[in-house]
Amino acid sequence: MDAEAIPLDEIAAAAKAPASPHWYPLQPNLCELMHVVPAQSAALERTTVLTWAYLKSGGISFEELVARVLGGAHKTTKKKYVRRALRGLVKIGAVTLFVLASDQPPDLPADVDRDAEDGETPIGRRTAAHLTREGMTWMRRAWHARFLSLGGRMGNLSWIHNEYLQEEEEGKGNEAYWIERIGGGDGSQHSPHEGEISTLLGGVALSSIFDLHLVLNKRKPRGRSGTK
Repeated sequence: MDAEAIPLDEIAAAAKAPASPHWYPLQPNLCELMHVVPAQSAALERTTVLTWAYLKSGGISFEELVARVLGGAHKTTKKKYVRRALRGLVKIGAVTLFVLASDQPPDLPADVDRDAEDGETPIGRRTAAHLTREGMTWMRRAWHARFLSLGGRMGNLSWIHNEYLQEEEEGKGNEAYWIERIGGGDGSQHSPHEGEISTLLGGVALSSIFDLHLVLNKRKPRGRSGTK
């Protein structure tokens, strides 16, 4: 019977995944904010899962993610939640899936995702995820938006983070645009997304919170001509 929260030492004991080749350390001021992300979550928002992976040098196993699902659901149900979250992140190019090298026997049929479509990597207990370059860009822009929105008032971190999680998840209805702009596309065929917080802070209709840094940076006074 599953407890409401799995002990953190059990999470630590889950199958380890190697570091992602695309991982790099973000600025310390961004990393300092990541303590607001809980060690376990019932919602598995995209920034939450990507942050867990980032804090593991860009690699995280399916088994560890299952251990991080908060709540009293049966483990089989938790696996479904994690598979759904991973499929969504693969769809937008934020992670790639691979099979962990192991001396253990292959996954049993009952342990493997039977809902995988043609061309998709089946997700079983030996599956792991790596952050991609796009996933790292998501992380950098998402946490940069939070940092800029704080304005030095750390007491607002939890509120801003939760509001931005909602904005980011609203983007699921427009996947191509949400990640396309992060990857450098112009996204011109899509309508702007206005979030309550990003619109308030930016003062204009923003495409997403990931563009917030561009608007706020424009507000900074420019140095005099000739200043180095």
